[in-house]
Amino acid sequence: MCKRGVSMPGPGYYWSGEEEEKEVLEVLRAGHLFRYGKSDDPSFKHKVVDLEEAVKARFDVPYALAVSSGTAALVCAMVASGIGPGTRSSALATRSSPPCLPLFLPVRFRFWLKSMKV
Repeated sequence: MCKRGVSMPGPGYYWSGEEEEKEVLEVLRAGHLFRYGKSDDPSFKHKVVDLEEAVKARFDVPYALAVSSGTAALVCAMVASGIGPGTRSSALATRSSPPCLPLFLPVRFRFWLKSMKV
């Protein structure tokens, strides 16, 4: 068993602590579980907007978009790169990705073993 009685923790589990738990509880108790809400509503915590603004400032970029998963981030990157329906792409296909045509690349297994420094 790991901390808090969890037998098999997921990604990021060891990076979360009391501060993250406090933030999650604040959102849950406010009752606004989505990124959108009225900015003049004191119970709306606009956490996602604050995160996006902090990322824009930290990396000095004009845009930032918080998404729910790595898959969603890859789909956003594909669409932003112009990969869309009918585009030949070597990117992994997912159900939610644009309907691309797969581009199979010849890959030598020995190359991967050398580059991974096993």
